[in-house]
Amino acid sequence: MDSSVQEQGQSPQQRRRLIGFVAVGAALLPTAVLIFRPSIDWPGPPALLWLLLAAFGASLGALLWFAGLLGRATRKALPSTAELVRDWEAEEQRFAALRARAAHDPSAAAAYVAELQDIIQELELIVAERSRSRRKPGGWNAEGELTRLKEDFAWAQKQVGKGAV
Repeated sequence: MDSSVQEQGQSPQQRRRLIGFVAVGAALLPTAVLIFRPSIDWPGPPALLWLLLAAFGASLGALLWFAGLLGRATRKALPSTAELVRDWEAEEQRFAALRARAAHDPSAAAAYVAELQDIIQELELIVAERSRSRRKPGGWNAEGELTRLKEDFAWAQKQVGKGAV
């Protein structure tokens, strides 16, 4: 996300936006003070007060611009739901193909075992976290999926053992 913020902040369009936010902030705060005329007990020269108000407004404008930049970078860095579904479907297909190869090829079975170990560990953490939280589980049955993966793991280990014999 850092590089995304830097890339966006360096574009000419973003520099113009920053200048716009700073200019609006620098003009808006003193204008608001003029309109609402709060009682300000200022011991110094009035010009200095207006200069400080303009500087404060400019910094608020820059802060708002930066917040928008961060929000945009966050949206850009996080994948969309469609991308997640597409990636999951591709991973499912890859996993199914690896499992099919594991039925006949002990080296594919060993690769399947290695990948299953990582997934099982992650899923055990998810199941443990769900049991600690008071939230009701959604539509996905993590416990059932964990059981299925452990059965697949035992099957794949037997396939690896068949190749070693």
